[in-house]
Amino acid sequence: MDAASIISTVKRRTRLTGKELAALAGTSASTLSAYERGLVVPSVATLDRIIRSSGLVAFVELLESPSAKVSNSTIEELLTFVDHAPSMRGEKLTAPIW
Repeated sequence: MDAASIISTVKRRTRLTGKELAALAGTSASTLSAYERGLVVPSVATLDRIIRSSGLVAFVELLESPSAKVSNSTIEELLTFVDHAPSMRGEKLTAPIW
């Protein structure tokens, strides 16, 4: 999620106008509008100040991408399956149960 989306979400959740949120955050409505439209990217500290001034807090969680979770044994099982897959039509195709 980018800064513009975060600011829009903050306004929607708190039901604050841009002018109200800007006043709480100690910035101008035009600057906040530029952030929200993606014309200017605020620093992390500024974005945090905007979020906190609304009464909300940001939470960031780092996760491994799903593709990084494929184990070597899963890859080996897949390659074994492919090696044993029938190459001619009409042969029965069976798969190992993982």
